[in-house]
Amino acid sequence: MVLFAILLLPVIGSASDAPIRIGSSLQLFVDEYIIEEFRGGAHLRLHHPVAQEIVFTTSDFPWEGSSTAYGTVFQDGDIYRMYYRTSTFDMSFNLYPRILSGPSVYAYAESTDGINWTKPNLGLIEFDGIKETNIFWRGPQFAPFKDTNPDAPPEAQYKAMADSPMFAYKSPDGVTWEKMQEGPVITEGEFGSLNIAFWDSVNGVYRAYWRDRHLMIRTISTATSKDFINWTEPQRVVFHSPDGEPAPNFHLYKQGILPYYRNFQILIGFPDVYIDQEWPEAMALDVNPGYAMNDPAYNPEHREWLKMRMHRNAAAIRNPLFMSSRDGVNFYRWNEAFLRPGPEQRAGWGYYGSGAFWGVVETQSQSVPDYRELSIYTVESYGFGSLANIRRHTIRIDGFVSAYAPYRGGEIITKPLIFEGNYMVINFATSAQGSIQVEILDERGQPIPGLELVYSPLIRGDNLERIVTWRDPEGGKERTSDLSHLAGKPIRLRFVLKDADLYSFRFVIR
Repeated sequence: MVLFAILLLPVIGSASDAPIRIGSSLQLFVDEYIIEEFRGGAHLRLHHPVAQEIVFTTSDFPWEGSSTAYGTVFQDGDIYRMYYRTSTFDMSFNLYPRILSGPSVYAYAESTDGINWTKPNLGLIEFDGIKETNIFWRGPQFAPFKDTNPDAPPEAQYKAMADSPMFAYKSPDGVTWEKMQEGPVITEGEFGSLNIAFWDSVNGVYRAYWRDRHLMIRTISTATSKDFINWTEPQRVVFHSPDGEPAPNFHLYKQGILPYYRNFQILIGFPDVYIDQEWPEAMALDVNPGYAMNDPAYNPEHREWLKMRMHRNAAAIRNPLFMSSRDGVNFYRWNEAFLRPGPEQRAGWGYYGSGAFWGVVETQSQSVPDYRELSIYTVESYGFGSLANIRRHTIRIDGFVSAYAPYRGGEIITKPLIFEGNYMVINFATSAQGSIQVEILDERGQPIPGLELVYSPLIRGDNLERIVTWRDPEGGKERTSDLSHLAGKPIRLRFVLKDADLYSFRFVIR
């Protein structure tokens, strides 16, 4: 079996293939950038966050309510910062349904662990005579971020895009803001929903993303800037499907695009797909057949009534997708939901659905000691009742997409790679009967002596950073993991998977 695989390997490529210089950077499987070939049952598999606790409700203050929609979250040193839009939007259905609506404001919350949050008194903006508030901004759109540009001056350590068209703002502390110039900095676009920007440290530019429209389809446009004031001509983002077929023309709300903190060369994004249902399908989400039609419990969300006043809130549904990019324009977008709306509960299948805040942060697992994971925050119950929930969801570090094969097995062969370091570590998970084996090949696909598959032990378990080893070809008990003799030389990797997920790998110096 091993001999058969070796005979086949030279056809996967040739020495003329330009090697990819990966250095010691983390390699994710969010796309096929480093993959030359899939064999057997191997393929890329999308993973999904798991719902955790409600971190807080928007019911503590008079300015909060169920119209909590957009937000941003990021870690800033030892502090986690959250900026969320909120307003009162209370639909009360007693004898006469009505909407009680208030102005949109942005409020601030912070945490030391990303799990337990407080809403500090900022004392910046009054609300109906109340001076002690956590409000820092009035308006429907505001997207702050920590500016990691090393040349950012002290008064502009934080920046934000706001309003429609887009204005640039700066802040020395993340809570007090001022315009960077009087006029807007980006004027071409539709600008609905939350429009964002961030510092791209790999290319030394700021990137902005905003909602636009092309051929009547809500889509995403982008531009770059050296100074956050003067921006390049807008480009429409281009979507590519993992299956190689043309990407569906989904209507997209928000973008959720940001550099992945473990490899800034990769941008990840969580755009909301927007589906405007036909009315019978929308009503089917709001019917409790166990009640009489004249009983209010039969129609608990009152979509029929809402339809006459806010058809979109009554009929539209949304959920986040997952996508990634290496150039900021071309995105490898999964067409399946990254986070589904979930069980049919009050407002779960609504206009805002399971919309995610901008930002992904690393947090401590609440169920596994000394285990770190990623947290994503979403809104629940938008537009129904008097409050909304901010819920935390978790996903494995690097765990958005994996290279996977079922028990019958599969293999992945990489393109030629040039690495730096002397050890290889993998982030993986298997079943008890599953396994991963690693073989290192030369540039032409021939196994390197001592690192052949036959010397690779079966790797089993669930680990964020396991060192890969090989048995001694001479039959000794010692295992080798030192790959320093291959650093700087073109190699290929062959991963043999059985009921296993491989999330990422990298070469390190130890």
